[in-house]
Amino acid sequence: KRTTLILLETAAYEIPNIQSTTDLGDFDEFTKLLHEGYLDYLLWMQKLNVSTRLAPNGLAFSYVKYHKPELYSMLYAPDHHHPSPHGTWMEACVVYCTMLGEMPPRYNVSWWKKARYCVEGLSFPTDGEAEQIRQVSGYVCQL
Repeated sequence: KRTTLILLETAAYEIPNIQSTTDLGDFDEFTKLLHEGYLDYLLWMQKLNVSTRLAPNGLAFSYVKYHKPELYSMLYAPDHHHPSPHGTWMEACVVYCTMLGEMPPRYNVSWWKKARYCVEGLSFPTDGEAEQIRQVSGYVCQL
């Protein structure tokens, strides 16, 4: 059985010029540069005959920014670059879709009970928010 490498495309930071990222531009430019870089890695690995897939998490964050703006600010922790529980759910859904080629199971808030760490004061997705994020993940992963 052949192993498949999954490249997890990170999301651009929510606001520009933090964590020494002035050279990466605004959110859109940062997202574009990340995506192009991951595509380069993907093609390079495929040329080496390594089975590789790209989990387009950055594109999912970008989709939410422009198509579901009410959810966008919920995707980030207060530091504006790490994912919040909403963003973590998005990332998990994108990875699931990429790995299995199917939609992830419906959200269950009890999954957070086993989390090793969560920033105090951040809310967990409601069932409705989680379903919107799940649907975006399937769309971006072309399911």
